[in-house]
Amino acid sequence: MNAESFQTAGYCEVLHEEKLTPDALVTNLDRLHENRQVYVDNMNKFEQKDALTLVINLINKVAK
Repeated sequence: MNAESFQTAGYCEVLHEEKLTPDALVTNLDRLHENRQVYVDNMNKFEQKDALTLVINLINKVAK
C-alpha cells in the first residue's frame, strides 16, 4: 500500500511480486532509469507538512 501511494504520487514504479520475472525486472529497471528525472522532479515538488501538528489538530477536532 505504501509503495502504491508513492507510485500514485509519481515517485516510483511498483513491480508486484506475482509479476516479477527476469524480463519484467529488466524492463522496469530500464523504465525507471529513463524516467529518473521525472521522479526526482515530482519528489522536489512535494510540500512537507508538519505531521505532528496535523495529527494533534485532528485529535482535538474529533475530541470536541
